Amino acid sequence: MRIAMFGYQTWGHRTLRALLDSGHEVCLVVTHPRSDHVYEKVWDDSVADLAVEHGVPVVLANRPDAELVTTLGELAPDLIVANNWRTWIPPEIFDLPRHGTLNVHDSLLPGYAGFSPIIWRSSTASPRWASPRTGWTPPWTPVTSCSSAPCRWAPPTPPPTSSTPRWT
Repeated sequence: MRIAMFGYQTWGHRTLRALLDSGHEVCLVVTHPRSDHVYEKVWDDSVADLAVEHGVPVVLANRPDAELVTTLGELAPDLIVANNWRTWIPPEIFDLPRHGTLNVHDSLLPGYAGFSPIIWRSSTASPRWASPRTGWTPPWTPVTSCSSAPCRWAPPTPPPTSSTPRWT
């Protein structure tokens, strides 16, 4: 299967690593240019560097544009996978692949949609692990409109015990 991937930072890097290890053909990687913003230096594994190491073409973009739509149309991916892509992906890209688009989001949608949902959830008044509104959601967009994407829910991760490392 031909897969195009949109991703950024460590979450995107891990997604790309999994796709490269899957045996499927990654035909294009779209990622944001590196940033000097303090938050973005915390989890800054380079998606672009990993793609280049594996001979995958890379497009650096802050937002999708008409040229990217054309490039994706020419590559004709069977699937697009997006993880930690920070701007809106338009319907002409979402609807392009014959098997749809998988947009992995690290919170339960629609709650905490947008940038840094884990940080926003952690900073709310209720205890971080107490709410069923945490977790992650892979909205699967099968060849329909991205505005009506069904969401699949994964249960929240249980709180760490004293013997469990917090960041694994």
